Amino acid sequence: MATFNTNQATQFYVALTSVDDGITSSNDLGDVYVGSIGEGNNKEIYFQQKGAGGIVRSDLIKVSNIEYVNYKEAADMEKSLKVATITLSADVLTSTALTYGGDYILKLRFTNALSLSPDNQYWKFAAIHAEAGSSASDFYKNMALALAKALARETKTLVKVYLGTTEVTAKTDPTTLNGTYTSLIIKAVEQDWVRGTKGFTNVMFYAEPGTVTTPSGAEVPWGTVADSAGSSIGNGKEIADMEWFFMGERADQFRGMGFPNTIPTTYLVDPSKEYDVLTIHYSYVGANHAVQKSEKDIVIVGLTGDDNELGKVKAALDAILNPTEDAAEEETIGD
Repeated sequence: MATFNTNQATQFYVALTSVDDGITSSNDLGDVYVGSIGEGNNKEIYFQQKGAGGIVRSDLIKVSNIEYVNYKEAADMEKSLKVATITLSADVLTSTALTYGGDYILKLRFTNALSLSPDNQYWKFAAIHAEAGSSASDFYKNMALALAKALARETKTLVKVYLGTTEVTAKTDPTTLNGTYTSLIIKAVEQDWVRGTKGFTNVMFYAEPGTVTTPSGAEVPWGTVADSAGSSIGNGKEIADMEWFFMGERADQFRGMGFPNTIPTTYLVDPSKEYDVLTIHYSYVGANHAVQKSEKDIVIVGLTGDDNELGKVKAALDAILNPTEDAAEEETIGD
């Protein structure tokens, strides 16, 4: 299940459009307005949104109680699928042939397996027997086939195995692998996702070559591993999970429990798109014995790209929080 930190209280809004006037029933779904009341030390801001259930409004937030405003672009929230490139080490390689024969074992260690804890790990093994003097290319081919067959037993594809750009599976005909290969490549696979109930997570794995025994009885590592970032995945699914979680915090903390007696929710986030995120962290401070800070967050998301409506929301907020000297003078003259 997707879980996030509410920090005592967090309200989540989707800004499809930034508008300059207050929200009314005639506004479009997803319109957001930034307003303010009061002056000086008593100035307060608020947000209005035309949501699927009607018009909603945030707290009245005293400007002096705003701790920070943070804007994060979608590009900074992208996740990359891991790629591990395995090559034979200099200890076991003479030019393009194996120096030593023996059993070569490759271990794949998956962390956070079946839970969110790194204490839970899952292992897969591939092993081949190679003769001294056999080509490195044949070694990579045989190891790739052995690993692909070991992984084929899984109900879900966690990683894929490649020789160059050629994917190797348990059904790959060895006679079709007739190239000259210089490494074995393992790539993480994007996993299934269901809004709220099956969170978006990356496959976390580590390739660990074993050792091979030399004629003198010494054990030397047979491979080296270079990890790199593969294809990137946008933050749409993560933002959709955030909307699911925080909308549940607002009105349906049981989130589907007791079906069919549940509270249906209309979500505005499209998981196939990418979103920038605006966070306002503030505190409520009361009088007398209520002077301790009660910290809260407002999170507003909007589509990234050229037509960035969330950027307009941020600009409207900045104009209220940081008025220009001219504007401040005009307010004084007008008063």
